[in-house]
Amino acid sequence: WLWLRADPAGLHGSQPPRRCLALLHLLQLGYLYRCVQELRQGLLVWQQEEPSEFDLAYADFLALDISMLRLFETFLETAPQLTLVLAIMLQSGRAEYYQC
Repeated sequence: WLWLRADPAGLHGSQPPRRCLALLHLLQLGYLYRCVQELRQGLLVWQQEEPSEFDLAYADFLALDISMLRLFETFLETAPQLTLVLAIMLQSGRAEYYQC
């Protein structure tokens, strides 16, 4: 939610109210909202014969933003499991085949 709120003010056309954004992120739908924004912007650029520099830059911005969010998601999903396995290996002093 803070990531979305940190975007520059003139970047978006119209955003939902803060309460609606907070609810979206509380329900874990903030990423999906960002993907829908990117899809909408991509279709807008695709429909234009000669898209403006701003539209192209905004589409790139959203695509990079989604890529960074995917990277965070991947790291945050695997880091706790890796930490647990490493803690078990350090406490037991040996590595079992199923831990690898």
